[in-house]
Amino acid sequence: MKKYSIVLALTALLLASCASQSAYRYAADSLERGDYVSAALNAARSLSHDAKNYKALDLLQKSFPLAQESMEAESSNALASGQARLWERVAAAWEAMHAMNDAIQRLPALYRKGSKSPVSFKLVYNQSLLAQARAEAAENRYQEGLVLARAGDRRSYREAYENFLVSMDYQAGYKDAAKRAEEVRALGSDRIAVIPFVTAPGLSDPLNSSGLLYDAFLSQLVTGAARKTFLQVVERGRIEALLSEREFSISELMDGRLKPTAFGFYGANIIVFGQLLSISYAYPTVTSVAEFFEAIVDEPIPGALPVNGVVPTQKALKRVLVNRFTKSSSLTVTIAYRAVNAENSVIVDADTRSLSAADEHVWALYLGDKEALPPAYLSLVQAKERDIRGPQELLPALCSTLGAQLASRLVASF
Repeated sequence: MKKYSIVLALTALLLASCASQSAYRYAADSLERGDYVSAALNAARSLSHDAKNYKALDLLQKSFPLAQESMEAESSNALASGQARLWERVAAAWEAMHAMNDAIQRLPALYRKGSKSPVSFKLVYNQSLLAQARAEAAENRYQEGLVLARAGDRRSYREAYENFLVSMDYQAGYKDAAKRAEEVRALGSDRIAVIPFVTAPGLSDPLNSSGLLYDAFLSQLVTGAARKTFLQVVERGRIEALLSEREFSISELMDGRLKPTAFGFYGANIIVFGQLLSISYAYPTVTSVAEFFEAIVDEPIPGALPVNGVVPTQKALKRVLVNRFTKSSSLTVTIAYRAVNAENSVIVDADTRSLSAADEHVWALYLGDKEALPPAYLSLVQAKERDIRGPQELLPALCSTLGAQLASRLVASF
């Protein structure tokens, strides 16, 4: 047990040494680039792993005063600049200063090599100025958001949203920034209305493929839109009710010649159409192929006595007749999809895509000598006939995949 404890201790020391050296290299690179804050923070991180890393200590003693000087200068220059976002610069400078101070305070006592006196650092805090800077920055961003929200265009709404979020980064729960952020996010979002998919004129769709494709497309679109900040999908119930209320002809909408008065799908600026172009399917059918095989094998000679423990054999011709059965079904669906900008009738995205699915089961029966069966047939003769999925069972998964592919394609364009 003691042996394992020693091994674990040595492993821990080795890992700490590696982590310390890695942080030191980052610190040295930062110092060379003139990034004194990063140099000081990484040097402190190196010493947190190994307080006897004297190179890291030397680097910290060099970089920390330079970092303090540069951050104090940045804060002073920002205050004197009169820029609109000067308080963000002040906040960033003092946040960096405080982060370095905190990192140093967390370190154990540090000693230069051969010295018994601990190394000390002059830490400068300015909590009041930092608090003021954060409050002023939050208010400035909030006011910028209000101004942008009044502009009334989608781009401005999105910029307003970002400003309201930044204001809450500086002051959690600042005023009503959260509420206003959601309001402008909705106003700045692209809204997609998906028209129920239809079948091509004259095409029979007994399996309701168009309906399943519509369901799958809409479901995946809603999921994908939820991962986007500025993308929303109009509820299908509202679209279907609106189509019925205004007596829009879906077949007329499909030709793309949309009149301006036809728009109004609850603020949607993207209209999506889908049309089932073709569907072909084959219900489970069984086909068979008869095959004849011969093989010469060694078999014991009837009545022969073993010689030195080995039974004498002779060559024998074996024959077998195999009936190989294949039960199969298949399905192929082709759909045309188009997304149109409702504001200018420009096609945003379009695609025609086909997807196939199939199921089959193979088994075999034989008559004759099993020894003549090729190895590939051994598992087939052991299999039994069973049911397979028909087109109606294959369709849901196929439509789900095809609809998801098209929806993912559309989401990726935003």
